[in-house]
Amino acid sequence: MERKLSLEAQWTVSSSRHKNGIENAYLDTDNQETYWASDSSGEHFITVEFPRLVLLQRAEMLFNYEKDESYTPQKIQFQVGSTEDDLQDLFLFDVEEHTMFTDPLEGPNGWCKIRFPPKMVGVFVLRFVIKRNFLDGRDTRIRGIKLF
Repeated sequence: MERKLSLEAQWTVSSSRHKNGIENAYLDTDNQETYWASDSSGEHFITVEFPRLVLLQRAEMLFNYEKDESYTPQKIQFQVGSTEDDLQDLFLFDVEEHTMFTDPLEGPNGWCKIRFPPKMVGVFVLRFVIKRNFLDGRDTRIRGIKLF
């Protein structure tokens, strides 16, 4: 039986817009009207710190390209470590390559399941680094994040 681990962690972000903090993405996961929105130039990231070692199988992220367009993440670097100071790249996830689109011009809509290689990874700290958005957008939006 899998367990949702999102609520067991402390979440921080590189930046956020007023009323669009990270809690919108991991607490209110099924509300597509709320989201985390970054508010700065450069790479954006979400850091998730667990109080103990946890085994993660996958992340699920909610995207709505129809509403967000250039704010939608396209390439996400996953990093793991014992602390923020020793994070190492785990893998680069390309949303466009791993999401089934009915129309390539529409972009990702709905929940995207992202499996961690190998089948599970033990972490104290997980970081999502947004490397690129669709249409080369500057800021980013994520409407939901679940960790299992």
